[in-house]
Amino acid sequence: YARAVLLLIGLISLCLFWHAVLYPAVYWDSLILYLGYARMTFLDGGFPEKVTGQVGIGLGANYPHLYEVLGAGICTIKGGWSEIPQRLMVPVAGLASTLIVYHTLLRLIRHVSWALTLTLLYRSIPLGIIYDQYASSYSLAILFTAGFLYLSLMYIDTGLKGYFRLATLLIACLLYTSD
Repeated sequence: YARAVLLLIGLISLCLFWHAVLYPAVYWDSLILYLGYARMTFLDGGFPEKVTGQVGIGLGANYPHLYEVLGAGICTIKGGWSEIPQRLMVPVAGLASTLIVYHTLLRLIRHVSWALTLTLLYRSIPLGIIYDQYASSYSLAILFTAGFLYLSLMYIDTGLKGYFRLATLLIACLLYTSD
């Protein structure tokens, strides 16, 4: 049973990686707000200055820039522009979220088959599938939320301050991921 569930989770993950990396970005927010702003940040060597009467081109407070800065930063280190780091970041964050959800469930219910089944349910949520393939900050928001919940559970279980500090750090990162 566990192999079948893992196979299904793996198949969903493979399809998400396939779509995220090998298909061109066509989602409006991906093109303009996320990939476009990261490219402008990379080309300008910092945050671009835009003089415009219109708000909503990804420059406002309702679109924090962690995802774009990560993409531009990776390309700066690499020495050339490519949208692949940002497009790859999305399914990697989705897979990491899935692993965190599994470990959270396993810690809560202490039954491998049930934890795997619920993790498969999590991995097959349609909105999660969408956010784990489109170049946007939503997959990071889901990852940081899952991480926060896991670290909070660990802090409640153990009382170790390190879990509390890491949970606080993830919430701080979450503030810079999505609107």
